[in-house]
Amino acid sequence: MKLIWTTTASLVLFSGEYCIAFDPFMEMPLDKPVYEPGRPELAELYKKAERVYLTHGHFDHTYHLKDIYRYTNTSIFGSPAALESVSNKEGFESDQLIEIGPGYKDSYGSFEIEAYQGKHCRFDLPIIAKTLFSKRTLTNLKRLIEIQSIRKEYRENSEMLFYEIRAESKRIQILGSMGLDPMTDYPTGADLLIMALQGRSDQDRYAIQFVERLKPNKIFLYHTDDSFPPISGEVDTLGFEINAKKAGVETIRPEKGKEYVI
Repeated sequence: MKLIWTTTASLVLFSGEYCIAFDPFMEMPLDKPVYEPGRPELAELYKKAERVYLTHGHFDHTYHLKDIYRYTNTSIFGSPAALESVSNKEGFESDQLIEIGPGYKDSYGSFEIEAYQGKHCRFDLPIIAKTLFSKRTLTNLKRLIEIQSIRKEYRENSEMLFYEIRAESKRIQILGSMGLDPMTDYPTGADLLIMALQGRSDQDRYAIQFVERLKPNKIFLYHTDDSFPPISGEVDTLGFEINAKKAGVETIRPEKGKEYVI
């Protein structure tokens, strides 16, 4: 199985001749045409996926679906809230958008996909204050207002999905936001946990609870890049990596666009 991280929480997975994608996104500015330098190649990579799965409906996970998959036969799977942003857009057939939720199980080629109830990260006050009152934010208020306006249209509605993907005798789990549902019994011991690391001032310690709960063999960090400034920022992962090593788990800090063999 091969894996490419492109940006934010966007992933493309390959197994043999089959390809699936998760949360395709193109980075800010959102109004930058899809045909500008660097974007056609990324769009073509996303279009290789015959199926797209969404972890949740926030704009940095769903905004560019309309630019990439209109007038295609690619099936898009997600919760009602996640699909809402494209359900009324021209160029999407009703049977192209498939509502799923916790308990979903399906196979596609050599892939087996299963969805569990997830939970979105709860941002803490220090990270909110640091972001809103930074010099960078204050000098980019127009962009901040744009993002805040768009965020209202792209909702999560507590419909967070945690995925497990199985192929070629390997198990991958996808944690699209730094949170787990306390009532859900998740499978443990996956070969790779793909985990978002963003949204907390104490994330180096905070995220370890999910490592201890899921007990993965290896961690692949993502959602660590500065893809929608000024709200986002490059995440320093060293503290988490040290804590994960103490817990006996190796961490991969991936490069964008690089192919990883699982």
